[in-house]
Amino acid sequence: MYKELIRSIQGAAAFNLDNADKADVQRSYYTAGMVKAFTEVLRGLGHEVETGTWDDNGCDRIGYIKIDGVVLVKNSKIDFDGYGELLKK
Repeated sequence: MYKELIRSIQGAAAFNLDNADKADVQRSYYTAGMVKAFTEVLRGLGHEVETGTWDDNGCDRIGYIKIDGVVLVKNSKIDFDGYGELLKK
């Protein structure tokens, strides 16, 4: 379940950033909500989670994701090495 949640977070974050780049306001809010839901599940399972979004011309852009001390998104850039590190756990 943990690995599936991490993969889902990665996919939703990538989709969010792509939607925000295209100025797709509705989809950016939808995908930001997906990330929030997935990270809330992880938090409920006892994992340390930090997330943050920012308004990018009306779009809700993922700016930061950190799970169990590993940064996955920083300054709206995905760190694929971070995702790989979490998937090894």
